[in-house]
Amino acid sequence: MIKLVKNFKRIAAAFTAIALAAAFASCAADDDIPAALIESAPPVETTAAPDIKVPSGPAAINTFGVAWSASDSLCPMTTSSRLNLELAWLLYEGLFELTEDGQAEAVLCESVTRDGNIWSFTVKEGVVFSDGEPLTASDVVYSLELAMATGSNYASRLACIASVRETGEYTLEITTKTEMGRLELLLNVPVIKADTGNLNAPVGSGLYVLATVDGESSLKTSPYRRGETSINSIELVDTPEAELLLSGFELGSICVVSSDPTATDALVYSGDYEAWDYATTNMCYLGFNTRSGVMADAELRRLFASAVDRETICRQDMEGYAEAVTVPFSPRSAIY
Repeated sequence: MIKLVKNFKRIAAAFTAIALAAAFASCAADDDIPAALIESAPPVETTAAPDIKVPSGPAAINTFGVAWSASDSLCPMTTSSRLNLELAWLLYEGLFELTEDGQAEAVLCESVTRDGNIWSFTVKEGVVFSDGEPLTASDVVYSLELAMATGSNYASRLACIASVRETGEYTLEITTKTEMGRLELLLNVPVIKADTGNLNAPVGSGLYVLATVDGESSLKTSPYRRGETSINSIELVDTPEAELLLSGFELGSICVVSSDPTATDALVYSGDYEAWDYATTNMCYLGFNTRSGVMADAELRRLFASAVDRETICRQDMEGYAEAVTVPFSPRSAIY
């Protein structure tokens, strides 16, 4: 995946005027110059160039715009809008988040233990929602159960879970259908406040909170956020159609978008912008039709699989936006 960001006009220039004076000595000999002139000539005074300081560090940005669907919910479990789902991590946090090397980094989780297929989690104390209420284990249980029961955003990844229950104010227990070694890798699911899933923007503990004034919506920094950001306000630009996303980005009302160059419906952007690549958990795989009598042979499938030139496929067909692997793990992961 790549992230495209429109260039902002930054005024950070310093103008330096440098005066160069060239003094050319005459070819006359010293004894041709009167001694009186030599003795009485005042010394030449030089003035040091002013110390001009150029501003450094990142530019401070107060506002910029991102696309969203005003007709859909910002609830990460139930929204059907890809644009709104991408905004989830600005408003919410999960028990864990995945690092670039495929590891699970604790966010709202203090500790985790396992006994067979029963997992026990302790939620961090002191975390506060954007409405000032403390986050507890009941909020995590509510969020996971909602994610398992509704929509397709997280339900499939949590299909391995048999039950979730609260065991204390800050403790909960998850029972999986079978024993698993790395359940925490699946628990980067946004946590919302209990009983707020029916709201257009459920209460979260992230950096931002939805604000609507005179019909205009934006994300404002939460007074109870645990992290800091240089962007104080994010304007939400209603973008119900792909054409509006393109035009909004090119005109500058939308400042940042995500794009998957390998998608069949990928949008093509133009104009002046900066692009960054970032890894996703998307996986494309080559499969065999095992209904055929020949390909039902596992040894034959392994033989064909070993003969596939994955590097060429990633370079040419995926335009370089893919990494070749032989097992379903990211090559950046320690598991791989």
